[in-house]
Amino acid sequence: MGDIVWIIVGVIVVCVGCAGAARLVGPRRADGQPGEGTPDPTRDLAGRAGQAGVVDESKTFLRFDTMFGPLLVYMVEFRPGELVRVMDVDGAFQSATYIDDDKVYEPVFDYFRAYDALFDAGIPVRNTLMIGGGGYAYPKHLIATHPECRMDVVEADPQVTLIAERYFYLDRLIAEFDLDENDRLALICQDGRTFLETYAQAVTRGAPNPYGPEQNEDDDWHGAAHEGPAPRYDAVLNDTFTGREPVASLADADAARLVHDILVPGGLYLSNVISALEGDQARSIEQIAAALHTAFAHVWALPCGDAAPAERDNRMVVATDGDYRFAGAVEL
Repeated sequence: MGDIVWIIVGVIVVCVGCAGAARLVGPRRADGQPGEGTPDPTRDLAGRAGQAGVVDESKTFLRFDTMFGPLLVYMVEFRPGELVRVMDVDGAFQSATYIDDDKVYEPVFDYFRAYDALFDAGIPVRNTLMIGGGGYAYPKHLIATHPECRMDVVEADPQVTLIAERYFYLDRLIAEFDLDENDRLALICQDGRTFLETYAQAVTRGAPNPYGPEQNEDDDWHGAAHEGPAPRYDAVLNDTFTGREPVASLADADAARLVHDILVPGGLYLSNVISALEGDQARSIEQIAAALHTAFAHVWALPCGDAAPAERDNRMVVATDGDYRFAGAVEL
């Protein structure tokens, strides 16, 4: 992030084990009852149940327990005089949002904007999937700026989605774009690899969408609106990490083949990777590229900033069978 100085401001408010009702689906048991990982609708996030206004949210430091460990929400000075709210997991920024009313859907970090490369291939992009919700920075941007698109977002931890609703303006997005009334955004609570395995199996067999409404008994469930056979995606986006490292189950050759199976012919796979392009710190991107080459004809890396090739930074890896051209792309 260059020479930016990050400054924490405010007071500490501790919220441990919070959960609440939201537009989520978790695994369901055979009897139709919520499975492990589904939030308890009788509980709620601090600040939503009679505590709103107790603290100034522009100056708070919040801590939540999640399946990935402690998650912190706090303000930093991104540029002189400009505060943004960040989501910090295990010491790494996973997401951020502007708090100015006219910028809440605008991505803060450069790498989020790099996902827009999916529109540079010159192919129709309508049905998209994002693995890793976090603060929902790119889904907010996509929904707000591309009315022709819809997106399924897979997030393993329902608590993270609740935090995104409360503190990263996901709730505002849902209300402003009537997402409860249309099929443009589906929030799916599931492990990313499990989703790929289940969905790819349905696609290859021509089976019903396992995450469609007809497959779930909860009337309040908000999953993919598609009914009938599971449709393929025009683009799949991956923004999942364990700290600063890629999630291993989504970075191997088997995962690459699963992604390929759920894409339309010539579809695009974009994955955020923190790595150098060359030298001792390029191991992550080299391993991921090798895995992707087992399933895709072409693999490129796009810059997300001005880092030198030997510097470790965000890189947008693009894999596809299409012979497309992307500005600044480096073939891997």
